[in-house]
Amino acid sequence: MDPAAPPPAVERWWDGTGWTAHTRPPAAEDAPGPAAPPPGAPSVAGAGGGFGPPPGAPAPRGAFGPGGFRPPAPAPGPAPRRGTTAVLVAAAVVVAACAVGGVVLLGGGTPDDARPPASPSTSASEAAVTATPTPEEEQTRDPDPRVLTDDLNGITLPVPEGWVKSDRLTVGDVAMVTDPSYDCPGGSGSGFCFHGRIISATVTGSDETDPRAVAEADIADAVDDLYDRDVLDRRPYEGVTAERKAAAGQVAVAGRAGYYVRWRVTTGAGEGGWVQSLAFRSSAGSEAMVVVRFAFDAGSEGPPLSLMDTVVKGIEPLGGSGGSGGVGEGLTPAPGG
Repeated sequence: MDPAAPPPAVERWWDGTGWTAHTRPPAAEDAPGPAAPPPGAPSVAGAGGGFGPPPGAPAPRGAFGPGGFRPPAPAPGPAPRRGTTAVLVAAAVVVAACAVGGVVLLGGGTPDDARPPASPSTSASEAAVTATPTPEEEQTRDPDPRVLTDDLNGITLPVPEGWVKSDRLTVGDVAMVTDPSYDCPGGSGSGFCFHGRIISATVTGSDETDPRAVAEADIADAVDDLYDRDVLDRRPYEGVTAERKAAAGQVAVAGRAGYYVRWRVTTGAGEGGWVQSLAFRSSAGSEAMVVVRFAFDAGSEGPPLSLMDTVVKGIEPLGGSGGSGGVGEGLTPAPGG
C-alpha cells in the first residue's frame, strides 16, 4: 500500500527488476492468487513479475517468489539497476582470483611441497630394454637344440636332424624323439608314439661294472618298456609277439669301452622295430654305469639303423671331445679304463 496515496490504497506492479507505473486496488484476503497483469503491462521472463505494494509499503499476505506480489524495497531510494548484483559477484570473483594470483606471483610460484609428484618419464631406449631373465628362465633356456646333455652321467649326445629333445618321455632321464608323433597302432586310447626314441639313463639296482653284462641284462627290459607296455601300463603296439638277437659287440663310447646288444622286435600291431641297449662307464663323478636305449620303428617310416651308429660315435664327455667309436668297432679296454 502506498501510504502517501489518497484513499483507497493501491498495489503497484513489480516487473522483476523494478516498480512500474501500473497499479490496482488491493486484492481481497481470500483471493485465490495473484491477478493477471493489466492490459498492456509488460511481461517479464526469467525473474517473473506481479503486483506488489509500492516502495516502502508493508508486504501483503501471500507475497511470493521473485515476481508477483513483492515485499517493499529495503529502503526508500532509487530502484537498483538491472545487472548490478551480477556485476558485484563478478567483481568479487575477480578480486579473489587476483588475491590468489598475487600469492603465486609474490611467492614465486607453487611451493615445492604443494606440487604433485612428477611421474617418472620413460625414454624410448629404456622401454626397448628387454627384462632380465630369471634364474629359472636361464635354466630352461636351451643353449643348443642339436645337443642332448646328460649332466648326471657327464655326457652329451648329438640330436639328429628331424629329432627333438623330450622331457615328457621319461622321468629323471634324458631323451630325444622323432618329430612329429603319431597315433599308436594299438587302437584308441593307446596314446602317441614316435618312430624313433633314444634315452640315456644311469644303471641302478646293480653293482655290475662289465659293459657286456650290463647290456645283455638290460635288453629284455628295454624291449618291454619300449614296445610292450608303457609307463601307464598301456599296450601301444598291442604287445611284443616275438624278438630275436640281431647284433652285439664291443664299441668305444666317449673314449671308454662299451658294449651294445640289438634285437629285432615283432609286435601285435604296427611294423614292430629295433631295440638296442648300449652300456659303458661314465667318466664323471663316481663313474657309474650308463645305459643308452634305442628304439627305431621298422618299415619305411622308421629311422635308418645306421643312425644308431652315428649317435654312438657322437657321444662325448661333457665339456670335451670324446674318442672314436661306434657299433661294430672293436676296442680293447685300456688298463684301468
